[in-house]
Amino acid sequence: MNRILVPTDLSEISENALRYACAIADKTSSEIYLVNFIRHPFDESFSATGDVRAKYDDEETIFTIELIRRNTRLLEEAANKYGSGRTIYYQVFNEDLVDGVDNYIRKKNIDLIVMGTSGEENVSEFFTGNHTEQVIINASCPVLSLHEDQNPDHLDTLVLGLELEEDDKDNFRNATRYLKDFAEAIGTHVHLVHVSNKGAADKEEKEAMLKQFADRFNLQNATIAVTEANDVEKGIMYYAHKVNAGIIAVLTHAEGGFFRIFRSSISEELSKDSDTPVLTVNLHRV
Repeated sequence: MNRILVPTDLSEISENALRYACAIADKTSSEIYLVNFIRHPFDESFSATGDVRAKYDDEETIFTIELIRRNTRLLEEAANKYGSGRTIYYQVFNEDLVDGVDNYIRKKNIDLIVMGTSGEENVSEFFTGNHTEQVIINASCPVLSLHEDQNPDHLDTLVLGLELEEDDKDNFRNATRYLKDFAEAIGTHVHLVHVSNKGAADKEEKEAMLKQFADRFNLQNATIAVTEANDVEKGIMYYAHKVNAGIIAVLTHAEGGFFRIFRSSISEELSKDSDTPVLTVNLHRV
């Protein structure tokens, strides 16, 4: 893993995402790209630091120029604050969040997105649960979403929740290769976890299926576990608490909407409700 993208609206939520990205970068020697996505009428050669007032006289354009200047200054301050011993590039990128992130991934060969989320649906907020979901749907690399109060403790344990379903577009090989490389890079142990209904009689069968999955995709060193709960989301979070996990990982796929490998929109609910950061890998995009 070489490059981490941190989309930012310059809020405390996104500053915490930057702190988290720095903790990962310290373990992986990754470069960090701190980017504010704003649609504006200027091309990439536009410099927010130059004196351009004389070229524009309408209030809306002048306001946009001042906004870009302000955000560039704040990005620079954040990069300087967290840049000691790390490589942090910063930029105001001329696109809106969802399309901009997708294009930036390809432009810079991004390996991981780390972004904050409020877990809410308030459209007045930039990083709401809905915006995070849209990025997860469209991103062609994994997305690690976290809330403002979450910190990079316990990175030595990752819980991968699995429903053993797949379709012919699912790229489990790329997804699990990424997770294996990510886990090795940050020194974390992986738990493969399936949630069964309470009282289900197929625990041994599910354990065998998890073992076959681990063998098939070269995750032989992972811990295999089947836990019981009538709510999949709560079952995953319970298990993550039990093993003191620092990250919950889920595999999803988007086709004609956000159809998740977990039924009942589990990855979206986890991103909003989990008190553990959630790493989402889109099986149709990796």
